[in-house]
Amino acid sequence: MNASKLISRSKSSFAICLLLMGMVAVLTTRLPRAEASKPPAATTGTNAARLYVLDTEDGRSNSRVLVVDTSEGTVQKTYKAGYYPDMALAPDGARLYIASSIWTPNKQSARASEPEGRLKGFLEIYDTASSAMVARVDNPDAIGRTLPVYPTSMTMSPSGNWLYVLRNVNWLDSSHPNSAAHLYLAAFDVQRRQFLPDRVPVPECGAILLPTSRDLTVDLKCADTDDVMEITFGGSRYPNSVTIPLGVNVKKWGAAFLESDERAMGLIASDGSAFLFDRLGHTVQPLGTTIKSGALRPMERALVSAGRDVAYFGANGSRNPGWEDRFDQVVMADATTLAPKASLWTTMPFFSMALSADGERLYAVNPERSAITVIDTEKLQEVRRLRVGETPIFAIAAP
Repeated sequence: MNASKLISRSKSSFAICLLLMGMVAVLTTRLPRAEASKPPAATTGTNAARLYVLDTEDGRSNSRVLVVDTSEGTVQKTYKAGYYPDMALAPDGARLYIASSIWTPNKQSARASEPEGRLKGFLEIYDTASSAMVARVDNPDAIGRTLPVYPTSMTMSPSGNWLYVLRNVNWLDSSHPNSAAHLYLAAFDVQRRQFLPDRVPVPECGAILLPTSRDLTVDLKCADTDDVMEITFGGSRYPNSVTIPLGVNVKKWGAAFLESDERAMGLIASDGSAFLFDRLGHTVQPLGTTIKSGALRPMERALVSAGRDVAYFGANGSRNPGWEDRFDQVVMADATTLAPKASLWTTMPFFSMALSADGERLYAVNPERSAITVIDTEKLQEVRRLRVGETPIFAIAAP
């Protein structure tokens, strides 16, 4: 082989090597861009997908609040609690309030007739960013429970300045066995971290609390009374409560909520009748019939979408609904007229519901099956089912 051919082949081989090296270099420089085009890991577990779930652990002392990433179905954080837990979340999501009762031994007990101890109620406040407990205060007269599944007795004011808590006098205090038990409403000052001395007696009627945007003002609606109670704290030496008769002769109520401007309260009876209560003029306007709610005591607080144009509540078409399975339908209604827009028969019954901050997802909670059904509100159809804890009873979506 002559020298000219060797030189030609060498040049060809060198050119091919350069070409291959260039292709590798191009592929190498493009690889990071392909990875970056994927959704960043931070989008998983954002507030929009986070759900605070209260798990009573079937009534045991090791109850907890689980922070669930609904997009992945995983538990991100766990907050421990005691007996009869309850919870509320600040409107901005910065603080989590957990109420529960802890067994406190009586160290001074010397005789068999003296109690060995008692359950003492506490309210614990957590910083949700760090999960650290920032305060723990006494919560006397905490409501005791006879079942592991129950509705919440706490709610935040829209401003986030006040936490309203239903209490039951002497239910847990064995030192006053002869005192008559009764419910009352207390107000907790979030800034000062203390309860007001005011007590507002309320009937034991399976009520729901409807806080208004005006601090220290709460409406209360009973499940089986034909009236509305308006409560105001701090206006005088004693809190003021006014009971306003509705005069519509409804024996069982299913759901209620405040309209966006809070001038009116939407009311849905268990027979499907809908009413609008004018909170200023104290008049009632019948609105026709929605789908029957069939709700059991206690009644539910209907969930209103972020745009304030749609309300969601549970209904039950079963003739023999159980306590934990009290709903098997999700009803979507116009938030102003209460006219039904659509309904969904869920594949699994549920005890309570939560609505995401953007109004795009509903979360139907089933304690008996330790499950939460995720529902797309635009299509009103189930999209996912999550297994959460042991006895989840209700949830709050992060803002």
